[in-house]
Amino acid sequence: MALYTYVEDAAALRAAMLDHVVKEQPAPPLEPAGWRQVLAHVGRSWWSISQRHPWLLDMPADETPPGPVTTAALARVYAALEGCGLDIRQQARAIMMLRNHVEGTLRSVLRTRSWSRLQSLESSLATSDASDLTLAADLRRLLRVVDAGGAVDPDDELQANFEWGLQCLLTGLGQALDRQLR
Repeated sequence: MALYTYVEDAAALRAAMLDHVVKEQPAPPLEPAGWRQVLAHVGRSWWSISQRHPWLLDMPADETPPGPVTTAALARVYAALEGCGLDIRQQARAIMMLRNHVEGTLRSVLRTRSWSRLQSLESSLATSDASDLTLAADLRRLLRVVDAGGAVDPDDELQANFEWGLQCLLTGLGQALDRQLR
């Protein structure tokens, strides 16, 4: 409870935590780079920060009003997107898509890492006594199902997978904008 002598409540604490890590994010380019370059920069920045701070995935966005650093960072992103051909709603949607891509990819990686830990456990159970054999057999069965579904090494081409998804997202956004302009 001593913590609340420094911050008002849990929401203020979350906002301060978010502000602390947002300071790590480099500002988007100030020169007119185009919406695609700005969003790619923002996506890569968020990806890097989220890997270093995976607890951000559990940050309840609807209960965490942005602090001053986060507000300023978002304002810089929107300022960089001004004049790039996206209206304000499209900018907000594009930013949300980036956030969803970063969070979804990271959640997938963390889930896969959990399965890797289960595989390690399965290996150790294989050498344990008979009382654990049923658990080991059940775990092996479960891991076969997961492997059949395409589970991969969590660190296998992690950056390449993120980049591929980012490029697909930006290409799709570009195509949607082109259709709107016709």
